[in-house]
Amino acid sequence: MQQTTTIDRDAVRALECEALERLALAAGDRSMCAISRDGRPHVAAKYHEGAVSALAEVRRGLPAGVAPDDADELVRAALERWTAQAERNPDAPAWVAYAAGGRDALARLLQPRPPAPVPAASPAARTA
Repeated sequence: MQQTTTIDRDAVRALECEALERLALAAGDRSMCAISRDGRPHVAAKYHEGAVSALAEVRRGLPAGVAPDDADELVRAALERWTAQAERNPDAPAWVAYAAGGRDALARLLQPRPPAPVPAASPAARTA
């Protein structure tokens, strides 16, 4: 099966939804503001929050019908920004986790992935 690296809004949105689900699991029933106020780093939640933030940034900047090379360039530029940001505060565990989540999500977006499955024809459609 051939893999693709096509980056479009649907691909970004799918990863963003996955990151939101993981953030919700890590945060429990608390908001990120409430989590941040308790004084502990909560690195798992911050990691997923960074992923959500980076993917939302790319999704908002991705025009409809963008050419694959342009989309790839946009994601690579975002990845460079997130990598540079990670170096701003290396002694803060929450910040390091947040930046790592963003970087990892963007890198994952650039990874080849299998194409979407094509639904099989129903038995009725095959006999028609």
